[in-house]
Amino acid sequence: MSSNFYSYSLLVFLCSMVIFSDSRRRILNKEDIRYRIKEEKKHKHLFYALGLFVPVVIMVSGLLFEKSLLIKILIFIMSVEMGIIWTIIQLGDTLITKDSLGKAWYTRISTIEYFDVLRAKDRPYLVFRKAKSRRQEMVWLSECDVKPVMEHLRALNISLKK
Repeated sequence: MSSNFYSYSLLVFLCSMVIFSDSRRRILNKEDIRYRIKEEKKHKHLFYALGLFVPVVIMVSGLLFEKSLLIKILIFIMSVEMGIIWTIIQLGDTLITKDSLGKAWYTRISTIEYFDVLRAKDRPYLVFRKAKSRRQEMVWLSECDVKPVMEHLRALNISLKK
């Protein structure tokens, strides 16, 4: 077997793990979901369509230039999985569950140091920082989400930034 086979097999496996982890949280552990934050971006569909070009280019070039049928199949599966992951990231909503917060890659509640709701450009954002991290994460909120999000995060014993 060639190294390409192992490389694409590993990428397919990793993409499958990400998709399974997200679907497990959204579908299998539905009872753990405490709140959904729906994002309402104006240009999100255009950005989503542009981002889908990456897996499409990978798929087309792999199918055209690769000679091995097995590797072509792996490239096709990987490209479809990359499109699914991009869909989860761009069109999916943010979830607050009993033990995690986020979109496609979840942040464990136990690692969140603090949270706050800040305003920028007349729009509220949920801002939180993980322990041992310098960077703050931001999630768009609508006005109707601010109060419930703050209540849910306080109920999970996350401190409000002062």
